[in-house]
Parts: sequence; C-alpha cells; structure tokens
Amino acid sequence: MKRLASRFSLNPSRRQRALQNGHFRKARDQMTPKQQNGVFQALSSRVAVLMLASLMAIAPQQTPAQNAERREIIHYQKNIRINRNNHEELAREFLRFRPDTISLQEIASSDKVLLDLLKDTYPSQHYCHVKHLSGIAALSRWPMVEGTQTCFGGWGIAGFQVEMPEGRVWVLSAHIEVFLDGLRPDIVRALIPQLEDLEGSVILGGDFNSEPFFTSTVALAKAARVRRIGRSVPTFELFDRIGISIDHVMATGGEGVIMQRPKLTSDHFGVVSRFSMHFL
Repeated sequence: MKRLASRFSLNPSRRQRALQNGHFRKARDQMTPKQQNGVFQALSSRVAVLMLASLMAIAPQQTPAQNAERREIIHYQKNIRINRNNHEELAREFLRFRPDTISLQEIASSDKVLLDLLKDTYPSQHYCHVKHLSGIAALSRWPMVEGTQTCFGGWGIAGFQVEMPEGRVWVLSAHIEVFLDGLRPDIVRALIPQLEDLEGSVILGGDFNSEPFFTSTVALAKAARVRRIGRSVPTFELFDRIGISIDHVMATGGEGVIMQRPKLTSDHFGVVSRFSMHFL
C-alpha cells in the first residue's frame, strides 16, 4: 500500500484521474437505469459527430469526375509468333474475355485473316510493319478517332486514339527489338520523343523483349507517362524452363491485375490485364 501511495504521490495526474474515475463511478451508481441510458446516448451521439468531423477533415477533396465510378478496362496482349493457321482458336481466345483493347505482335501477311475474324467485334484496327521484324497491330471495340493512326516511323509501335465513354485514349501495340541485334538503343531513342509528344491517356501493350526493371522498359514507360499493370508474370521461357517477364501492359495511372494465358501455337504466353486508369 505504501508503494502504491508513493506512486500516486509522485504522479499527481494519475491520482487526479483515479479520483475523477471514482467520482464518475459514484455518480453513475446513483443514477437510475433510465438516466444512465440517456447519458450513454448523448455521449454516443457526440462521439459519432466527432468521428464524422475527423473523417471529413482527413478525407481528400474529390472532384465530381473523381467521385464517378471507375469502369474496369480489359486489355489482351499477345505475341502470336507468325501463327501458322491457328487463327480461329486465337480469335475464340480473345473473344472469351471481351477486352476493350488488344495488342498483337509478329503478324505475318498470312495472319491478317485473324484481324478479319475480329473485325466485327473490333472494328477499330491499325496494322504496321516493323523494321527488321514482322507486323504489329492495335485493336479496339471503341470508335477510332479518324486521322490518329500512326506507325511511329516503323520503329516498333502502332496505334491510334479511340473514344471511350470516359474520354479519348491512345491504344498502342509495341514490339521492341531484342538486344542481340544491336539496334535496340537506336529504336528506344527514336521512340521516346514520339511517345512524349502524345497528348492524353495511353494504353500500351507489347512484347518489349525486356524485364520491367530494365532501363529501356522504364524509359519507354516514362516517355508515355504510363504505369505497368500488375505483378510480373512469366511470358516467355528461355531454354523451355526459365520464365521471364517481357510482355507488359501499361496505362496512364493504371492500377489492376494481370493474368497469364496459354501460349497456343506461339512461344509467348498471352496476358490479360484488368485495370482502372486515369483519363486526361
């Protein structure tokens, strides 16, 4: 008891709180149940008001556009590897997910039948031939903004703008040359200023032939002002056993998930991305 008294004497604030608690308990015990209930309701109301005020104070101020529900966008990225007449199966695979946009690489002349098979659902299409490679294409089910089609000088990106319900968006397909051929630095230098000149929101899918943390991938994403969607998933296998992530989907302010899909007749896995993005 002496030790307890000493502690209280050395800490006046603690003793004061103890005395107050004793007064509160005594006052509470003298109340009728009805009076206790009234006090509890009054205190609860006050606490609720204070909590609401605190939340309003810390909540970010949002514009009406930011308050609107953000629609999920779906993009399918696939290097089809000069498909060898498996076009119907590929078309069924794409249509299964009903993506808003599609990016394709390694399209030979004989593979353009795939674009025809998708034409009814994806009327907005643009095909380009890439220097030292095969063809690439960007597709969308949303209306194309006429006159926006571009091949980026044949350096490895094809695309156009579409009118989505939220606004105009660039839909781009990329195929960036591998490191072994020595052309990659020139390609990246040629593409960066063209990506920087784009105005508005961007969806960029492609075979970058580089992991997401490589300098070239980061530089192209920075130039287009896009963010890679989801975690890294293996999209290509070295020596049929070492998985590397070289196919990416990126978007302006993009946030979402990515899922690996079968190779089918390609040497690349497909990837489907579901995400929300910023519309500028």
